[in-house]
Amino acid sequence: MYELTLLEGLQKHYDAKTSDGKNVQIKATMKANVTFPVDHTPDYYLAVKIHSDGRIEEIFNGPGSIVRELIKGRKDTKTNLHSLSINALQKLQVQVKVTDKIARRTSQA
Repeated sequence: MYELTLLEGLQKHYDAKTSDGKNVQIKATMKANVTFPVDHTPDYYLAVKIHSDGRIEEIFNGPGSIVRELIKGRKDTKTNLHSLSINALQKLQVQVKVTDKIARRTSQA
């Protein structure tokens, strides 16, 4: 769906790269929350919700630094992940400029 190159295998911290080499962390959920790392800030953070009918809804698409600012001051967790509500991320999404989002593919090639 996005102009990304998925990384092969499991990579620590990142799932994909943009065409200009920026690191992207992708999180998907079927629930009301997604996670964000405690120990690093990805260049881009992409959170999506997968609905029971298979639809994919973009929750957040933008610089990881914006999400980091939201959780600033939270204590580290045992899991090394902060839980964020979809609601909070959707409110944060309105602050992201179109030019700061990962572009969608024009075709599903």
